[in-house]
Amino acid sequence: MDPSSSRRRRDFHGGEDPRTPLLPPATRDWAALPYDVLLAILSRLRQAAVLRGAGLTCTSWRWIALKEPMLWRHIDMAIEEGWSFQEECARRAMARVAVERSAGRCESYCGPADCDFLAYLATRSPSLRNLHITSYFQLHGKEMIPKLPMLERFVISSGEVTPGMLCVLLYHSPHLEQLDAGSCWRMRRGGLVELSVVRTRLERAVKTLKLPPPDRTFIPLEILFP
Repeated sequence: MDPSSSRRRRDFHGGEDPRTPLLPPATRDWAALPYDVLLAILSRLRQAAVLRGAGLTCTSWRWIALKEPMLWRHIDMAIEEGWSFQEECARRAMARVAVERSAGRCESYCGPADCDFLAYLATRSPSLRNLHITSYFQLHGKEMIPKLPMLERFVISSGEVTPGMLCVLLYHSPHLEQLDAGSCWRMRRGGLVELSVVRTRLERAVKTLKLPPPDRTFIPLEILFP
């Protein structure tokens, strides 16, 4: 073959001869990435994704998922729209694992919670500052409200709040700055006078306060018919 014709063929195509076989792309060993890079990658994922798959990718990824408390400082187990009761139970179970792996360093939690989980969270997370309960939530008894001494922000997406609960919560969380229960419904317990007294105390102690209206006593249909 005329070398000049081969040169002209490469020039015509603007590159190598398309008949030239391509070499396979070089593979990357993700397990060999530096520790801080792996931590940054896993930190960008939600904890449910880490527990369900990313933390099982390889030995090095699993080691970070198991042994690095900084990965679990801000736990987000919130459920997307259209959740089921089974998914909520699964998220609470994963949340316990995440809290355990935080080794006492969890500073914020967002996700479903019941009374038992809230007690567990308070015991294992003394530095908890931000709490957002995304599932239906209900507290009545004084003994069921755990002490959260460092809590600064408390949000309840749905459920029931009572004047007694709010009063005990304020006593157990002296650093509370934001309380948002505006999306909840409230059953009247103790009359409007007691509620007004508690509201006054909260307004004096809490910078940002959102409570349901006094006459909002209905039960959402999704609670009666899940």
